[in-house]
Amino acid sequence: MKTMFTRYGKVVFGAMLIVATSLECVFAEWVPDSRWHPVWVGESPAPSGGPDLGDSDLDKCPNWLEAYLGTDPNKPDTDGDFILDGEELWITGTDPLLVDSDGDTLSDYRNYLTARGYTGDMNFNGIPDNRDPQAPARWHVMEYHFPGVD
Repeated sequence: MKTMFTRYGKVVFGAMLIVATSLECVFAEWVPDSRWHPVWVGESPAPSGGPDLGDSDLDKCPNWLEAYLGTDPNKPDTDGDFILDGEELWITGTDPLLVDSDGDTLSDYRNYLTARGYTGDMNFNGIPDNRDPQAPARWHVMEYHFPGVD
C-alpha cells in the first residue's frame, strides 16, 4: 500500500471521507487511489469533465493532486526547499509542504544531495559552491544525475 505525506503526517492511502455532521454535509473531492489515479470520493456526483489533469506550475504534480495535498498549484516548489513538488512526491519521497521532512535540521534538498555524494561543489570544478560564481543557483533533482548514481 502506498503512503504519502500530508501536513498532518504520514497517511496510508484508502478512501477518505470526512463528514461534517453538524452542518449535515459531506466533504467530497478527488483522491488518489493506490496507483495515484484520481478517484471521486463523496456522496455528491463527480464534477462533469473529471479531475483537473493540468499542471499550472509545471512541477510534475497535476492540479487535482495539488488540491488534495494542499500544495500551491501556481508555485512549483510550495515549501521553498529547492525541490519541485512533483519531484518530492515521485523521486525523493519527501513532504512537499515541509522544507525539512525528517526533522534533522537539514533541508530535504541538502539530504538528497548528501545521500548521493554531493560534497559542496555542484559543478565539480574544485571551488566550493559558496565561493564559486559559476555555481548553479538551483538544479532540479530530475535534471541532474550524479556520477556513478544513474
